Amino acid sequence: IIIRSYNNYVYNQIGLMENTSTQVKQLSKRFDSLRGVFEIDKLSKKVVELTDLTLQSNFWDDSFKAQKISKELATFENQLKEINNVINTIESLTEITEIAISENDNSLESEILESLQELTHSIDQLELKTLF
Repeated sequence: IIIRSYNNYVYNQIGLMENTSTQVKQLSKRFDSLRGVFEIDKLSKKVVELTDLTLQSNFWDDSFKAQKISKELATFENQLKEINNVINTIESLTEITEIAISENDNSLESEILESLQELTHSIDQLELKTLF
């Protein structure tokens, strides 16, 4: 009976990790659909362009224009940071869940589930931003 209970426990843990892996894949697909909306390459180029402008010696000659550019740069940098955080989290969660499944290791279960919840929230927030 003890062995059977342990086997059921292990099976349930493996099932939980496989379910988590499926959720990560679904979130990855949701995020992939947002990539086109955010045009990550254009966003990165815009950050480089604006950063170059801020490095010019006469940048602060027109303080109103400089503030506007600085604000725009900060907005783009924050968007890029959010997007990169989602990309990194998806990659990390995919890797960790695959390892947990292959090694029947549930020691990181709570951390994985917490990261999954944070990832879901981050993607929800990005989706909301596309509406405005």
